[in-house]
Amino acid sequence: MEDKNLQQITDAVLKELKKFEIVTPELFNSVYVKKVKELNLLDQIDIEEISSDKILKKYYELQAQTEENVKILDESAKKAQKAIKTKDDTMLDEVNSKMESLLEKISKLQEQVYLDELTKAYNRKYLFEEVLKDDYFKKDGVVTFIDLDKFKYINDNFGHIVGDKVLSMIANLLKGLGNSSVIRYGGDEFIVVSTLPKQEVKAFFEDTIKKLSRKSFKHKDEKFKVGFSFGVEEFSKNDSFSEIVEKVDKVMYKQKKLKKLKEQKTLEVA
Repeated sequence: MEDKNLQQITDAVLKELKKFEIVTPELFNSVYVKKVKELNLLDQIDIEEISSDKILKKYYELQAQTEENVKILDESAKKAQKAIKTKDDTMLDEVNSKMESLLEKISKLQEQVYLDELTKAYNRKYLFEEVLKDDYFKKDGVVTFIDLDKFKYINDNFGHIVGDKVLSMIANLLKGLGNSSVIRYGGDEFIVVSTLPKQEVKAFFEDTIKKLSRKSFKHKDEKFKVGFSFGVEEFSKNDSFSEIVEKVDKVMYKQKKLKKLKEQKTLEVA
């Protein structure tokens, strides 16, 4: 199944499941099958393989941890209430210590939920819940859509381990832009949401591409280049994410097309 089809289904299923407080395997499977049918992708997907308990394993682990945190919070609140009434400073100190530990756990849990495991950039869940509300931006800003150049060639010729290292390296480079959130949108695509001015964002990515063009990467005895194409667009609060991404996507592909034309001319001259 192509990455874009998988992304479509992932988006649709996540949006649907957000309506429910509890997600069971049966509910997950029914929503997944429903969205596959709606997107006319039945002939491209093995539903039995995709909609399995394995996919929900991480969800259950996080749910169990969340329930434990809620229990600790409830117990701490009751103790604090009692300590205030009885003016028990020792108990208040104990509650305060537990609350600090709980806040640390919650912070780590939230980080786990919102981070892409490979690149440690944010994931699509972060995009849907923290940046957007029902496909609309929550705040003003600048969005950059990034697609790696010739990533399929790197994976096919050097293997997925090298490909994974390239993705992680690119994510780290993108994080160099301040006041921004780097999101792995899928496969070799990233989205960067920033509060910086558009020209400053654009200049950062142009400079990053130049730096990459001066470097060569090596696997065994073979060298290869790493680069990316991008599109930048400003957005306002309540602007449609889909419409903005469509705009930056066109800019990015135009840039990619120009690169291919330059390569062809270089080969013809050589």
